[in-house]
Amino acid sequence: MSVASEEELMKAVTESLNEMGSLSKLTAITRAEVLTVLNSKNNEIDKDKIPRLNSTVNLINELIREYLTWLDYRCTSSTLIAESGMSDAPVPRSVLLRELNVQDKGNSSDLPVLLSLVSTFKNMPSVMDHLT
Repeated sequence: MSVASEEELMKAVTESLNEMGSLSKLTAITRAEVLTVLNSKNNEIDKDKIPRLNSTVNLINELIREYLTWLDYRCTSSTLIAESGMSDAPVPRSVLLRELNVQDKGNSSDLPVLLSLVSTFKNMPSVMDHLT
């Protein structure tokens, strides 16, 4: 196979994977696996580099994890868990709701808490609306 043919084949395969939506997923999987290998090789160093996070940052991380899981972004979620030092076990939804002092209403229980919060705030009139 000539160099031109190899390049054409690579281009065709790349385009096909991209059209099928597989290329970004393969790239994410590869990045997650590389991160896993690097973390396992340098486990002691990585733990020292992770800053101690306060409860608010931990809550935000858990909200993001729930959102990523809902979207089925497993590689992104596993990267978040590894880089932030989160527990492998997610915080239950009921705990997230209690920490935020909110309740599920209607179909909001089908959505991640973060998405429900953003939707609620987007639909709320702003303080400025009341002043004008």
